[in-house]
Parts: sequence; C-alpha cells; structure tokens
Amino acid sequence: WGRNQETYGEDPWLSGQLSVGFVKGLQGDHPRYIQASGGCKHFDVHNGPENIPVSRFGFDAKVSERDWRMTFLPQFKTCVEAGSINIMCSYNRINGVPACANKKLLTDILRKEWGFNGYVISDSGAIENIVYHHKYTKTLAEAAADSVKAGCNVELT
Repeated sequence: WGRNQETYGEDPWLSGQLSVGFVKGLQGDHPRYIQASGGCKHFDVHNGPENIPVSRFGFDAKVSERDWRMTFLPQFKTCVEAGSINIMCSYNRINGVPACANKKLLTDILRKEWGFNGYVISDSGAIENIVYHHKYTKTLAEAAADSVKAGCNVELT
C-alpha cells in the first residue's frame, strides 16, 4: 500500500472525518480569507506500489465502480464537503486513465456530482508521467491539454 504514511488509514469514514478537522484547521473560519490551503491528496485510488515491481508513476489501479465509490472516493467527498479549496490528483492511472487526465474523476465526479469549485493541482511531475510512464499521450503538449480538459488546473513541477 503505497505512501501509507501520508494517509489517515484505510477506513474511508475515519479518513473523511479526520480530513474535516485538517481542512477546517488549516483554512480557518474567516468569512473572507483562507489562512492556508487544506488540500486533500492523492486523488484517487493511489494505493499502488512505490517502486517494486511497478513504479507508482506508471501504476494502473484496476478498480470496480462499486469498490471505487465505496472504498476510495468517500473520504475525498467528505474533504470537499468540509470546504477544501484544492485537491491533488495522483500519479497513477485508474482503469487505464491517468488520474490527472481523468475527466470522469476530475469533472464528472469531483465538480459535477460533488459541486467542488476549488482548484485541482497535479502531484509533482504527474503531467509528465502521462507521457513518460503511462504512455497515454505522445507529447507533453497533449498531456497538458488532456489534463486541462479533464479538470486539472495547476501543475506542480
């Protein structure tokens, strides 16, 4: 289970509840200003290997719709409901589509279903990984275009 030191654990309900305190604690309760961005990461299904036998940069998480919605998405939905202003898309693919270029994830679920109106930032180098590790597009320009069209707003380099 990759990068488990960066999670609250595998329980989606508990992780969601802890994210509420994280978001509210960082962002504060000022009516006009946010103290610090309480972004939640790594969206989504980022539970692959670190480097052996497959790198996290090219990992393809195969997940059923039911498992995705019951196990992996709930804590992020709770984070959005808590008012997080940003979400970080992960390195991996989800059922063949890189998370940072995944329209179903970033637009259909995050923005349309959940009403998220903040910004999506890639993990460091995740847009480049769309070309070099996932082989999903042939050029960086195509990877950037696919990411923007899918709903990624900022690239962390």
